[in-house]
Amino acid sequence: MGNIKKYLPILSDSIRSTTSIISIDNDNQTVTKETIRYINYNIVENELSWLNKLNDFNHTPKVISHNKNKLIL
Repeated sequence: MGNIKKYLPILSDSIRSTTSIISIDNDNQTVTKETIRYINYNIVENELSWLNKLNDFNHTPKVISHNKNKLIL
């Protein structure tokens, strides 16, 4: 458990990894992923592309909005 807490410390309804912060909003039923490192590698655009390719599957989250460093699902 030590390594998990080191790399994914849980902050209330947020999980912080080395590259992003993922926040879960239960009231609005949304998940926000904000990229905090390696933004110039187009991480959000790459994830958006994959989510669009997987859109036909029921388990793929729907994209509500996005910008250069944030996805809201």
